[in-house]
Order: sequence, then C-alpha cells, then structure tokens
Amino acid sequence: KKKKNNFEKVTDKNLKVAVLIISSTNTENKRWKMEKEIWKKYMNKNKNIDCYFIECDNFNNVDIKNNLIKSKCKDSLIPGIYHKTLLSLKQIQDKYDFYIRTNLSTFINLDNLLYQIEKIKKEKYIYTGIIGHITDNNLNLKYVSGMSMVINNNIVKLLLKYGFPEKYYNSKLHDDVVIGQVFQDNFKDLINSYEIEWRYDLTDTKITESIFNQIDKKKIPFIRCINKDINIGKKNLESLVSRYHPE
Repeated sequence: KKKKNNFEKVTDKNLKVAVLIISSTNTENKRWKMEKEIWKKYMNKNKNIDCYFIECDNFNNVDIKNNLIKSKCKDSLIPGIYHKTLLSLKQIQDKYDFYIRTNLSTFINLDNLLYQIEKIKKEKYIYTGIIGHITDNNLNLKYVSGMSMVINNNIVKLLLKYGFPEKYYNSKLHDDVVIGQVFQDNFKDLINSYEIEWRYDLTDTKITESIFNQIDKKKIPFIRCINKDINIGKKNLESLVSRYHPE
C-alpha cells in the first residue's frame, strides 16, 4: 500500500517543476518502449510537476497533452542528448521554477522530489544531484549525473546563455559532463549536494521491503533501475509505480 506522507502540507502550491526524460523516436528498442509505457502510468500524477519525453526530430514543438518536447536535432548519444536537453530547455525556459533531467530507466518518486526541492528552493543557484568527478581528457571537473539532475530556473538561464558555443555544443564528452564544464569554465563551482541522498541504484535484484524502507526513510526521489534482464527491470519499475503512484 502507498504510505501517506506530508509532502502536500509543505509543498508550495505555486511551485512548478518540469521533468525532462531522455527519449527517442526509436520504436525498435524493447527496453525503451517498456520503460516509456511505465512512465506513462504515473507521469501526470502530481499537479506541481509536468513530465516530458524529450526527443530529436526535424522541428521544434512542445506538446503538453502528450508529454512530449520535440527539438530540431539529430538523435545520438553524443552530442544528441546534449542538443535535445538544451533545445528542450530553451522551449520551456522561464515557465518552471525547477527542471529535472533524467532518463527512461530512472523512476522518480514525485512526492519525495517535491519534499527535497522544498528544502533548497530559496537558494539562488541550484545545480545538484549525484555529483561525479572526471579527471581524464585533460579535464578536472565536477558534474551532476544526467540521470538525476536538479536545476532551478536561474541555472537554466546560465546554461542557455553559455552552453551553445562549439566547444560545448559539439563536444565529444557526455552531456552531463559538458554541462558541468560549462559551469566550471564560466562560474568555477556552482555544485552543491545539500547532503541529500538523491538516488538509489537498483541493480539486477528484485526490489525488497528493506529497499522501500530506505527510500521512505531518506525520502529518496530517484531510483535508477540498472537491469541487464529486461524482465527484472520491468517488475521493479512496476513495483515502484504500484507502491508510490498507484492508478
């Protein structure tokens, strides 16, 4: 059963959050197709949060009804994900207080997400989540993982102002690392974890009551399902939806 929490008591009714989910027009990939269907079961469950699949196409369009943002770009891991992230943000800039960047295989506990955002929302610049550190490719920088990235509108404005030069836009690095590079090059250090446990990584194992208890106790927003076995991944995602966002 879904456990009641008090997030509605602390959530600012005017707070608006956009969740951008890396997606693709590719309908051949069975895993992506399955994960997309799981998302559709709960992505419209919270009135403070609008969720969008972000995809490359040959035009720009925001389709709120179908939870979809299309951007004029070419789909690829590098630099395609960076392109559709920036172009999607550009289309909905200033419409939300917070923007979340995630992927299809990551489940979001929407209630926990709002709970954690409430704790930090007064900060001027918010660029947070799971922090990584890269020291190769002649780089030494910190960045926030693109599977559970939390940024506010002020950060979006900076990213859109400084993130389009060729050095970044057509970089050979992964999108989340490039975003970290944009901020380090131009602002030195904007990252802060706020000592929040943002994500639980669920590998090839069945989700248990003990894991649910950890998620509940620490109010973890992101649960990343890293499963080689698509059937285990599907069962875990369905269990998470059933527990936290039942139909």
